[in-house]
Amino acid sequence: MNRTNRIRPLPVILCVILFILLSLKFFGYLSSDSNTKTLPHDDFKLDTKDNRAKLEDAAQLRLELDAKIVQLQEAKEKIEQLNKLSNQHKCESKGDLEKKLISSQQAYEKLKADKSKVEKELSEKDSQLAKYTLTTTSPFEGQKLVHFDLKGAPPKIKYLLQLLPLFKKLGATGLLMEYEDMFPYTGNISVLARNNSYTAQDIAKIHTTATQLKLTIIPLIQTFGHMEFVLKHDQFTHLNEVSHHKMVICSGCNGSYELIEEMIRQIMTLHPGIDYIHIGGDEVYDLYKHKHTRGKFISKEKLFTTHIMQVSSYINSHWSNVRVIIWDDMLRTWSVDHIANLKDYVIPMVWAYWSNLDEYFPTGMWQRYAKVFREVWIASAFKGAGGSDNDFPPIQQHVGNQESWLKIIASLQDTGMTVTGIALTGWSRYDHFANMVELLPAGITSLALCLGVLEAGEMNHKVVMTATHLLGCPKNITVAINRKYQAEECSFTGSAAFYAIGIYYQGTIHYDRARNVIPTWHTRFQRKRGRISPFRLERAYAECMESKKYLLKAQKIVRTSFAKLFYVRDIQEWMITKIITKLANVDSLLKKLEDYKVAS
Repeated sequence: MNRTNRIRPLPVILCVILFILLSLKFFGYLSSDSNTKTLPHDDFKLDTKDNRAKLEDAAQLRLELDAKIVQLQEAKEKIEQLNKLSNQHKCESKGDLEKKLISSQQAYEKLKADKSKVEKELSEKDSQLAKYTLTTTSPFEGQKLVHFDLKGAPPKIKYLLQLLPLFKKLGATGLLMEYEDMFPYTGNISVLARNNSYTAQDIAKIHTTATQLKLTIIPLIQTFGHMEFVLKHDQFTHLNEVSHHKMVICSGCNGSYELIEEMIRQIMTLHPGIDYIHIGGDEVYDLYKHKHTRGKFISKEKLFTTHIMQVSSYINSHWSNVRVIIWDDMLRTWSVDHIANLKDYVIPMVWAYWSNLDEYFPTGMWQRYAKVFREVWIASAFKGAGGSDNDFPPIQQHVGNQESWLKIIASLQDTGMTVTGIALTGWSRYDHFANMVELLPAGITSLALCLGVLEAGEMNHKVVMTATHLLGCPKNITVAINRKYQAEECSFTGSAAFYAIGIYYQGTIHYDRARNVIPTWHTRFQRKRGRISPFRLERAYAECMESKKYLLKAQKIVRTSFAKLFYVRDIQEWMITKIITKLANVDSLLKKLEDYKVAS
């Protein structure tokens, strides 16, 4: 080979070394200040995309500045050389040399101006970055509660009790029990309990098992918004803030507080010795709309605070050692003066379920909370918050949600406000009237990973390996559930149902592939003009048949695997809304495809 065509290794190596040294210098590894604390690049995360972009821009500006300095030095040397030649009258006429000298000096001045401009831009970028503090996350040491939302497919008591040791192994320290109509209400409010609700003995078993495992219990009872399971009944319909909505109780109506207090009394009777109770208070959409509330209160804020204070006062007057938690969302944009009215009555539980919470909350919210509250709880999600019709939770979203909360917790360390605990919510319906979202067995892998992230302080391979081992799965559990998903066979409690849901999900994937053929290759326009693709129709037909095979297989497995975990009415609801409906959709599409084939 001709030597002139070879890549010269030495200059390349020197360039690489120079680049590495510049990078190390920039990221703080090579610092002249021995007291400066530096962090490995993998150990920190930028708080926002905007800051990440600023950092990248600053790095680019530093490279441009280095290039300008090199060019200036070269220009300066050239000017000196030309001056020397001009003085000695060598090589060229003096006139030509002077022209070159003037041109070089002009180039030099332009380079100096360019350098000044880059330095100014870099200074501005550095001042922006100086306001930004790199946030490191660490394992969360507070309480970690697993939320049971029992308004959709509540587990049979035996299944629930079997889950508690697993939750303990996964890292949970307690339970947030939202009973809704599964609580055994009695007396004049017995209508609130569904036919096969838990019994008082069942609640006692939950307490006994939790105590043995050293799991704390916090009951959650909605006392303002999301009271659909109460207000849907004829005997309480007159207590609706908006009569036909059946969502929010009317604070100004006679009988509202008597009802709420009786519900709390019965909950507290079956939960002796607890330290906290959660009284809800989120998404009170129908606020200040009833004529009785508008007549008694001067504003929405006054109505909300008065209602929460009265409920909290009832609890404190009868169970003085029990602290009251509320959802925080109604307070987020309030002034400190308004929030301060609740200071001695409640503790906020700040909830958010997005994977990236960098710019989620209103500006100044945390500062306002810190001026009022010494303690807060937070709530993330492991299922039921990523879509109202999901079969499996979007695990990546929920894992990201935990990581975002860890960053926020780290940022609150100097506020004087303690984050006592985090509740990992597992919603079963968006509200009492909605279809079910992910069933509990489908969310166990997500829960295991989310608890693992809180335990480790970050998502990493070890978290996945540990969760896989604890759930008895033969290979790493799937984090990205997508169109390539294959049903997983593990050995945790309820894993047979988990596998059945996976088989059903595979059936939906094949159905979606078939359905997507029609709007692209078989529109009315294409049929009228005879521009039909027999190949695509055959593919769609094959996908439909594959879908039907998986759905029928899932139907068979569900009958046996669900029976041990759930009640008949809930199994029937899931079967109808999921498998039966999907099979009908597949048969309808098969009929269309057969008709299209005949027509073509």
